[in-house]
Amino acid sequence: MQPAPLTRSIDHLIIHLTSRKSRLAKVLTEVSERVPGAIEWVGLDPQAQVAARA
Repeated sequence: MQPAPLTRSIDHLIIHLTSRKSRLAKVLTEVSERVPGAIEWVGLDPQAQVAARA
């Protein structure tokens, strides 16, 4: 069995973050601010999103 090629398109990528202060969360928040619509935050209330950016 051959591995699947890495060139297939992905419609969604779900990342579960356990800490809003993690390095990955901060990077994703920055991307979200620079490219509106690139990231959909699910399960965070607006106050939590603001806190994540601080």
